[in-house]
Amino acid sequence: MSMKSRQVLLNWHNWYRSITAKGEYKIANKNSKLKILPPATRMLQLTYNCSLEKTSLEWARIAQCKMVHSKTESGENLYAVGAKIPHEEASRKATKPWADELSDFGMLDLTDWGGGKGHASQILWAKTQSMGCGTIHCTNGETMVVCQYHPAGNYVGEPMYKAGDTLSDCGKEGRKEVPFRKTGLCILL
Repeated sequence: MSMKSRQVLLNWHNWYRSITAKGEYKIANKNSKLKILPPATRMLQLTYNCSLEKTSLEWARIAQCKMVHSKTESGENLYAVGAKIPHEEASRKATKPWADELSDFGMLDLTDWGGGKGHASQILWAKTQSMGCGTIHCTNGETMVVCQYHPAGNYVGEPMYKAGDTLSDCGKEGRKEVPFRKTGLCILL
């Protein structure tokens, strides 16, 4: 994956995390109990992980555009587009539909991330620290993007993050991190 594709994916993921952490993620679904996701007390800024990129790429080559998850312990999002498009374009196209699931399907509370919203909740899982993605052109003419996340999120019954004042838990409990007020994200040191 090119540096530009990596940066596109990382920037989009962190942008969605930022608007969520600051309480600016708006939910369009009219039936949603939540209209705006509440701010997060601690959401980490993601870093790019080339080891996760490697395992994502390996899985993409095996899956060949079939929407089947690997057996990894990492979190994982899959995306396929029905055309052979440049890797960078596929990287851009993948993140938005994943992150927009909460807006499209609506939310009852921060534990309501099932039912077609698992891609978005993995992107917004506050404790996730890093991500890596692989993009391939499949033998059927489609393009596939696989992203993996560490540590994984989407634990049944657990909220995506703790709601409260933005950054209020950043650096607490002896964690080596600093608050970045502009983004509302905690940066690991």
